[in-house]
Amino acid sequence: MGIFYLTLESGGRKLAIMASLLLAVMILIGGSYHAVFTVFGFAARVADAAPREELVKDVTMLRTAIGYPMYIAGLAGTALVYLVALSKKTEFPRWLLIFMPTILSLASSAFHGFFIRIPTPLGGIIRGGWINGSFVLFFAIATCVFWRDSGDHRAEELN
Repeated sequence: MGIFYLTLESGGRKLAIMASLLLAVMILIGGSYHAVFTVFGFAARVADAAPREELVKDVTMLRTAIGYPMYIAGLAGTALVYLVALSKKTEFPRWLLIFMPTILSLASSAFHGFFIRIPTPLGGIIRGGWINGSFVLFFAIATCVFWRDSGDHRAEELN
């Protein structure tokens, strides 16, 4: 998440640090959040219905408890990125805000009707991987943009 600090710093160092930290916290908690899904698999294999239902309920509560701080950190970090990028002159391209992973992840509900029409197993892969795909898409685009820009600066330095 250092890319946010590096590209937003000129708009306010403290705000850039805070945005980067909040988004890093989201990623760190997100690892725990994703790990909980493995526990769902184990709970689903319990043969007796009553203990299985209780385990699934407990794991759901754990996922929810982990999810809220993740969502709060992600939304707060994203809001700061928007605030700084839209209100100050920074190196972060404003058009890239459309591809912020948090925004793309939230957009999944807008695509729900489309997603459920995709046949299995492809539909499950797309629906299940939407959030991760959002991050891949954002960082692939950001890498191309900022790598190209750093190459432009090097070319200027050589001239």
